[in-house]
Amino acid sequence: MHAVLQDCLLILAKRGQSQNGAVCGTRSNSPATPALPAPKRSRPNAQAPRGRIRASEEPELTRHPSRPNPPRPPVNRRAVPPAETHIYPTSDRTSEVEEAEAEVEEAEVEVEDEDSDDEVEDFAVELSYKIYVNKSIRRRKDLPDTTRDALLDLSNLEEVICKEVDLLCKTEQYSTLDIVQRTAFISVAGKKSIHKAHDLEDFGLQQGQVLERMLNSTKEQYPFGKIILTFEIKTLAPTLTRLPSKRKAPETDEDKSSLPPSSPPIAYEKRAGPEKKKSSWTSVLQEQSKVRLDKILYASEWERQLTDQLTCKDKDCTNYENFCWPDPIKPKQHYNVTALQQKTWADAITAGNATLANPPARLLLFWQQEQGPISRDSRASVRQGFQQETKTSLAEIREQIELAQAQSQLQSQQDRIAAMEDRRIQRKESRLRKEEEEEERRRRRAEDEEDRRVRKADRDEERERARQQKLQEEEYRRQLTWSQLPQPPRQSFSYSFQPPFYQPPFYQPHFYQLWPPAPAPASAPTPATQLASQRSSLISTLLPDREILKRFFESKMQNQLPEVVAKIERAWRIVDSQDWTVNDLKEMEDRQSETYRLAREAGISDGLARNFAKDLRAFKDIHRQEEEAAKILQAEGHV
Repeated sequence: MHAVLQDCLLILAKRGQSQNGAVCGTRSNSPATPALPAPKRSRPNAQAPRGRIRASEEPELTRHPSRPNPPRPPVNRRAVPPAETHIYPTSDRTSEVEEAEAEVEEAEVEVEDEDSDDEVEDFAVELSYKIYVNKSIRRRKDLPDTTRDALLDLSNLEEVICKEVDLLCKTEQYSTLDIVQRTAFISVAGKKSIHKAHDLEDFGLQQGQVLERMLNSTKEQYPFGKIILTFEIKTLAPTLTRLPSKRKAPETDEDKSSLPPSSPPIAYEKRAGPEKKKSSWTSVLQEQSKVRLDKILYASEWERQLTDQLTCKDKDCTNYENFCWPDPIKPKQHYNVTALQQKTWADAITAGNATLANPPARLLLFWQQEQGPISRDSRASVRQGFQQETKTSLAEIREQIELAQAQSQLQSQQDRIAAMEDRRIQRKESRLRKEEEEEERRRRRAEDEEDRRVRKADRDEERERARQQKLQEEEYRRQLTWSQLPQPPRQSFSYSFQPPFYQPPFYQPHFYQLWPPAPAPASAPTPATQLASQRSSLISTLLPDREILKRFFESKMQNQLPEVVAKIERAWRIVDSQDWTVNDLKEMEDRQSETYRLAREAGISDGLARNFAKDLRAFKDIHRQEEEAAKILQAEGHV
């Protein structure tokens, strides 16, 4: 198709050149101006750009600008005058021009067909508009649905919007409304966000074409969605003032408004007209407000006349150009009139109890008896009274401040005294508590000393008894012969504890004394607490405490580790060196005892010292069983 257009353009260009060569309708045969050769036709595959023709001597033809599809303007063909048809020498040139024109028409028809194929089919559009006045929405209306092609002409929509703006200006009483912005928003039904927006300069054809392209692109993106077109018109009221109200208050002339003192107040005449019946509560309230307003106007008229009348014009009066009432009997005697008194006088006139010339009797008596006439002395007295009142009020305020300060000081003193008393009571209580604790400490110390003394006496007594028993046993052994000494058992007897082999002492010849042995010393008197000090029975009545403790420590060392055996041997050496008895070891169970303290100082561990009593109780049962078994064997003659 482009090749055909190029051929047509070549023919038309050649025709124009031939016309320029024959201006007067004659053909020039001079050699100076030879005829131009026929240009070569361009092939379809030529590399020349579209819309341009490459020739050696011919000028380039500009490409026609693209035209919008809707609406399509008519084709502008150049009308060939009949005089120019005779410039060609032969009839073949005319046939070529006609063929070229026919080909151009066919190419334009094909281009129109292709453009019609590319167009989008017409579709429905939902239409609405909003009108804003000073950034606040005032009108919102949905118009009947229209189509895309109908929106090319926006004049009908502009007329509807202008009518709505005029109506809004009348109803809202705006003097004028200026349209400052027109915006079209395109959205799709079911979508929350606005798809496209465009600011319109006017409602002309060009803006309609822009809207058509936007609608087409939106429809291509959402082919099954309903398109919504919304116009927002933003207006501005420059003056921001409403139209004046139709009803205006009657203007009064201040110069003519003052009436003579004896004239009655002006009553405003009501407009004549048919009486309207009260049809609603609003009308009732309006009537009541009207009556109230008339009363206020009636009373205010009396007050205005009193103000004009009571203004003092006497320059000799100390209350000049202020409000005062001259006494009719004594014109030089004036009485001061306050605003409250003026209102009282006007109310009395309204009630019919006074006139403009005669004040109420109660007010007149007050002026004559209590207030008094105006004079320099009275003005001075008033000034002095005011000063005196000021001084009195200041003195009262000063007294109140001093009283408050005294009360605050008294309260602070009381709080300080109360705090000191609380501290004194706390110190006294703490002192008494300390005294009680000290007394309790002394009492416990005395009890401990007494217990310690008693235990020491018991230990001394036990030691003396053990010593005597030991001496008796040694004396008994000396008197026994070798055969009477205890021998080891001839047959084995199994029991839990195997006593060590007894080695007889070294024999030393005994020289008998010729005189009798000295009597044993008398034992010390036993205190009353001796029975209470014996916690349990003796482990053995035959062996001394040292022998019992030696066997006790030997039994503890059996089946023990070397470290434990060394620890027990060290404890036995300490006990043997201190010459402690069985009862001393039992007392070590109490941490507060003196023997426990001595054992800890000597190097015996805490657990070993506190467990002596428990281990001795267990050893007592074992040792007694062994003694019983030994007695049985001795009775049977095995020993």
